[in-house]
Amino acid sequence: MRQRAALGLVSKMSGASTSKAHNGPRSVTLLGATGSIGGSTIDLLLHARDRYRVEAVVASRNAGALAALARKIRARALRRSPTRPAMPS
Repeated sequence: MRQRAALGLVSKMSGASTSKAHNGPRSVTLLGATGSIGGSTIDLLLHARDRYRVEAVVASRNAGALAALARKIRARALRRSPTRPAMPS
């Protein structure tokens, strides 16, 4: 269930429709690719390569893992986003 929710969120963020009448692979941009939910989503994407095309992967940490992941899932682009400053307490 968690994996389906993650993939649904990613599909919505990429502007993809959730209808089954869609022709061709859906474009997906994965934010937080190296995190736990990103990992679950990647597992789903790898099992449905014919249904999804990964346009970009983004992560704020672990640049090495992000680069390896982008190669593994054949993402067209990758971006390491700047980390956010700590919130004042």
